[in-house]
Amino acid sequence: MKVSRDWVTDSREALILSRATCVVAGSGLIVAVFISLAALVRGRPFDPAVWLLIPGAPAVFLGQAWGIAVLTARRPPVSGGARRFFFDGLPKLRARVLLAIAALAWISTMVALAGLRDGVPDGGSPACPYRLNNHGSVTCVSRAVYEHTGASEQRLAASVLAGFFVMQFGIAAAELTRRRVGLPPDSEQRDSLDLTGSLGRSTLKGRDDA
Repeated sequence: MKVSRDWVTDSREALILSRATCVVAGSGLIVAVFISLAALVRGRPFDPAVWLLIPGAPAVFLGQAWGIAVLTARRPPVSGGARRFFFDGLPKLRARVLLAIAALAWISTMVALAGLRDGVPDGGSPACPYRLNNHGSVTCVSRAVYEHTGASEQRLAASVLAGFFVMQFGIAAAELTRRRVGLPPDSEQRDSLDLTGSLGRSTLKGRDDA
């Protein structure tokens, strides 16, 4: 079923979906950051993380679908950087904070990925209780290395989810802000309003100075 642009930008149902996306993505972001930090501080896997990360995959998929629909309907500006493209409508400070969190999630992902260079935890056997599997190449390691690698694996998953969640939260929040203040969905129309408003303020200022 094809979703119309007007439905995404103007309907009450779309407003509810954006609010739901904010709640789900915001909650998912908090959980993902908590798991990543817990695994980092402990140096070993955080046991409840498996049950917390399982619902993350469908949540990310649904949030991504809605985020793409919103961006497509809003026709974001091709210039102005990532802040305007993803979060056009949000106050600059909030948008920059969200982008900073996304950047930190990317850095955390890269660091966690480096911790898996020797492979991922792969169970064990009586002869090799702690082993890592690197594309079929199995290596026996100590328990400390095994747990540290398991923590890196958790941090990788949590950091990737956090990156998706923060972007989805920002896109939905920007759409809610646009709806609340009554701005048009098209970026060119918003820019025209900004230009008109700036010219109007300049004219009034000139009259006052005169």
